[in-house]
Amino acid sequence: MLLLAEHFLEKFSREFKKPGLTLSAEAKDRLLYYRWPGNVRELQNALERAVILTDGAVIQAEGLQLLAARPDTSAVPAGLLAENFSWDGTLEEVTGRALGQVERVLLENALKECKWNKTRAAELLGVSAKTLLVKMRGAGLEE
Repeated sequence: MLLLAEHFLEKFSREFKKPGLTLSAEAKDRLLYYRWPGNVRELQNALERAVILTDGAVIQAEGLQLLAARPDTSAVPAGLLAENFSWDGTLEEVTGRALGQVERVLLENALKECKWNKTRAAELLGVSAKTLLVKMRGAGLEE
């Protein structure tokens, strides 16, 4: 992948008379982790656009104008998701995993706050006792 990216970078650097352009480490990471739904043509277009738009000698990740494959996790509240949370997959897969982890944290906190009184925890969470039991089983929180 990076070899092909370097090829396109060199080609467009010559074509647009911007010799010596390089990719930053973050740009290389973005290229490696991006899913490439458009394959080689999308890579070629991304590098051509970056070469045209860059003013400096180093193309930064933002200059590639690709969505970040891995979000900046500093915005995620501490403890909300496991440290080893996988950001790989489709939107549906990632949000499903995140929802499961967030739900588990909420269930566990409510149960602890209510000293594991399931009726009170269900009321606190605004769900029926049956729903709470099903969700507890799903989250592996059975007593």
